[in-house]
Amino acid sequence: MPEVTVAHRILAEAGEALASLERDAPLQRIAEIASTALSDFAFVFSENEAGGLVCEGASSREAALQWAVDRMREGGFDAAPPRGVVLARRERKTVMVPLTSETYTDVVSAPRLLEAIHAARPRHALATPMMFGGAVLGVLLIARCEAPFVAADAAIAEEVARRLAVFLENHRLRRAERMVVRARDATLAVVTHDLRGHLRTISLHAQVLARRSPSTEPRILDAASAIREVATRAARLIDDLLDTAMLDAGTLALAMAPLDVGALLEATVALHRASATSRGLTLEVNTDAAARLVLGDARRLAQVFDNLLGNALKFIAAGGVAIAVARRAGEGTVEVADSGPGIAAVDLARVFEPYWTSSSEERRGAGLGLSIAQALVVAHGGTLAVTSEVGLGSTFTVRLPVHDAPDDLGERAGAPV
Repeated sequence: MPEVTVAHRILAEAGEALASLERDAPLQRIAEIASTALSDFAFVFSENEAGGLVCEGASSREAALQWAVDRMREGGFDAAPPRGVVLARRERKTVMVPLTSETYTDVVSAPRLLEAIHAARPRHALATPMMFGGAVLGVLLIARCEAPFVAADAAIAEEVARRLAVFLENHRLRRAERMVVRARDATLAVVTHDLRGHLRTISLHAQVLARRSPSTEPRILDAASAIREVATRAARLIDDLLDTAMLDAGTLALAMAPLDVGALLEATVALHRASATSRGLTLEVNTDAAARLVLGDARRLAQVFDNLLGNALKFIAAGGVAIAVARRAGEGTVEVADSGPGIAAVDLARVFEPYWTSSSEERRGAGLGLSIAQALVVAHGGTLAVTSEVGLGSTFTVRLPVHDAPDDLGERAGAPV
């Protein structure tokens, strides 16, 4: 009977192997662990898409006999799993099977495989199913040349098999998720391409309508302007959906270069100043020269600042927005503080969730802007956080690595996010 410490070591090593996101290497590693600490030979069978069992891990305690298990694995056990494996899968329980040279033909029959199993000389086999949710995802088979298996051995093997089943199910779910994401992205690419074309056509016709309408027809001019605004918002939503898909898939690339974040903010503020002034709102930008230079993607950081500023102005009735750039603890910080209504404490933890908007406010978008902004800042090696108090406004703080050394240039250029 294995000592408790041996059992713990086997399960600890198995847990470490199955923590991997890869699929094939961990299955071989489990076979190696089982053959070293629990048996003389070990085989890991998993169910394939056709519903059959394939051997994906095989190991021998003695290196001199590894060729024998490799041959049995490569030969596919004559394209059929051993009898013990079949029994364990069918009966959904652990089975122990005695082996003799006369019964080796129950395991394999081809001459070259019989040569391998006679060389290995196993006398006792134990097969236990890998069960998850009532389904058998595979079978763990271990064999010994001398001492028979006992209940304690079976208990360890069953726990390893249980962990193998969880591993295989998790891998199946990850694979299914990747397939869904690929299908979604392919569909999104086609749909957004067609939508962009339709939106361009709508915008062009609205412009033509506005140019050809007499100035004495303000209703037509207003309608044309509204059409263009709706088309612009729809185009922005398409961009947000594409950005979200690329961020989820890790395929969004950043063109990193040193940039003046102060100048970038001033350009962003200039885009919003006329609208803010017309509403009686103020926009202020205060920058610290020591914090102006950062390493980043100018277009993507402009997207972040445009979102934060536009989001702040959207909900302000009076007052304005103050933007401050400073250097703190070796980081460049950009604070966007507004005099808006503030965010309720219950909502603060959710403001960066995709598609989320507060139930207390009118829905004015898809709820993707802040989640995209945070993901872009994180991709730059920074953070985006918010503090707020109802009635006193909100402050969004972007923290970015300050660019000091020219050696950092382009280190992250073009790297997928």
